[in-house]
This record gives sequence, structure tokens and C-alpha cells, in this order.
Amino acid sequence: MKELGRIAREEDSARDDAEARELLRPFSPEELRGMAESATKAVLGEGPEAAVVRPAEARARARWAGAGRPLTIGAFVVAAAAALFFWMRTAPPAMPDGALASYELVVEGGERPTRAGDPASVTEPVRVARDGRLVIVARPAKLATGVGAVVWIARGESLAAWNVAPQVSAEGAVRVEAGPSAIAQLPEGSSRLVVFVGAPSALPSSEGAARDVRRAPPAGVRVLERALDVAPR
Repeated sequence: MKELGRIAREEDSARDDAEARELLRPFSPEELRGMAESATKAVLGEGPEAAVVRPAEARARARWAGAGRPLTIGAFVVAAAAALFFWMRTAPPAMPDGALASYELVVEGGERPTRAGDPASVTEPVRVARDGRLVIVARPAKLATGVGAVVWIARGESLAAWNVAPQVSAEGAVRVEAGPSAIAQLPEGSSRLVVFVGAPSALPSSEGAARDVRRAPPAGVRVLERALDVAPR
């Protein structure tokens, strides 16, 4: 009899340990979502599922009951909703596949800085002196990794690549510094600065491709423009 009692106690102890481990296991995101859905239905009384207690919910109630704290339905709803809210707040936001953050274009070095959204920047060009310099910065609204940039100059229907070297930071910001030698390449008078930002493989490398991308940019490419007025040579 003593031996049978010892075996029974060992089995009970092993079962208790397994239950304790299950009670202490962190909830998965799927369990948190299920708890919140079930709790909401229980409060609203929606359909037969309102009375169903999911395994994760039973485990949550067991945690409270085991500590000597009875869990009312109201407290359970609050706990489940808070758990789901915490999971949603800590989950990183996901960008759609192929999408690229919006960019702001800032051009400095003319008579005054101009940036996207300035009413004057739509009609007033950046006036560029031949012996001056331009600093062009394109800043993403959100982190943009793995992007590159190319700069073109549009005049009428023609597009020409501007021989400058854009620098791209790890966050996706683009910076171009153009001194007198780079400005010497610009046609005098009115033209448009066109900056293409996106995956390197999607950036245009010919005039025809630049025209097509400018006319209808794909989801993974941003086209940023600013009017220029370059002094005569």
C-alpha cells in the first residue's frame, strides 16, 4: 500500500508540474487575438460562441484562480483587451510589398531654400548661379532601406542624366552636393530637377526609361521634382 501511495504521489506531482509549466507559458499572438474576440462576444452576447471558453482563456482564468483571485467576466475582458492592445502596439508596422515611403525634397543654395509643400515652390524656380553650389536632400517620411537614387534634368520633352553622385544613408535619405563643376553641366534658363529614388534595379538608366518612370512611377519608385532657373554661362 505504501508503494502504491508513493507511485500515486509521483504521478500527481508530474501532472502538477506539467500544468504549472502550461500556466506559466507566455500567450502566443494567436491566443491573444482569440481571447480578445471571445471576450468581446461574451460582453456583446453575440451568438453561441459567446459562452465558449477557449483553452487560452481557461489558462488565464486558472492563473488568477490559482493565486486566490477570482476572475470576473469584466476583469477578464479588460485583461484580454489589454493583452491584445499591448501586442498590437509592440508589433512593428509593416509596409506593403514593393511600397516606398513618401519623400520630401529640399533644395538649398539658391536665393532661398525650397521644399516640397511650399506654395511658392510650385511656381518659383530655384535660381542657380554658375559660381554657386546646390545642396539637394530627399528625406523619407519613414525608414527606407536598400534604396538608391539618380538625378536627371528635364527641359521640355528631353531628359538628360546629371553627372552627380547621390549619397544615400542607411535610413534612405538622399543627399547631393553640386559645386561649380556640376552646375556647369546644367543648361541655362528654365529646366527641372528630377530625382528618382527607389530600388537600384528600378531606377532609369536611359532617357526613354526616365521618361516612362516620370510619367507613371511604379510603387517602389518616388519621383521628386523642382524647377530651376540657371544663370547664363
